[in-house]
Amino acid sequence: MKIRKRLIVYIVILVILVAALLVLFLSDRNNKNTQSSELESATQSFLDKAKSESGNLEYAQEIDNASLNANSNSDFNSVFSNNTNTVQSITVNNSSKVVKISGHTVLGVITISKIGIKYPIIQYTDQNSLNIAICKYSDDKKLNDLGNVAIVGHNMSNGLMFHNLDKLSNGDVIQITDATGQTITYQVNSSYVIEPTDTDCLKTTDASKRTITLITCVTGDFSKRLVVTAAEIS
Repeated sequence: MKIRKRLIVYIVILVILVAALLVLFLSDRNNKNTQSSELESATQSFLDKAKSESGNLEYAQEIDNASLNANSNSDFNSVFSNNTNTVQSITVNNSSKVVKISGHTVLGVITISKIGIKYPIIQYTDQNSLNIAICKYSDDKKLNDLGNVAIVGHNMSNGLMFHNLDKLSNGDVIQITDATGQTITYQVNSSYVIEPTDTDCLKTTDASKRTITLITCVTGDFSKRLVVTAAEIS
């Protein structure tokens, strides 16, 4: 009799655990779908604005001002110290001249077809920026400028942002669309892991060429940084 009661208790506990895991799974999937939809909305809004406002000096100045804000941080310890697994609630504001997400101006769009990425890019200003979208970390350049432009993003456990960046290999294509509506195509030429104190990848080695450096945390070891570099296809 005691054995039967224990068995029933164990079964009840197991059912509760399975139900709890199912609720968490469905909630995470729902959040991911909602976040993806909001990011897609911001992306499309930006592309539409860039096309319609091309040549508008006021629009261009607003983008430039947001793009060249100085970062208060100079190393990856501060940028990724609070790596998060969830994107904060996103509010897209289409009433202003530019497209904004939670108050952050969208500067461009990054597209990496191989790993299903098409996200808006905002300027990195603080830790909160990374919880909203992919961020341009270089504060001395605009997207698609000559030289090296660093772009950072969280490695989200729900598969968003730069979670699958480690699946890129040499020859893969990355596209960056800037505020003028111009899309530059880059080709991956290296991928490597660094310590969070190593910021050499931010430097420009050839100011006459367009290059980008994508940076995220290493899956399974958030104390390391994965770096993917790419150069414009001429």
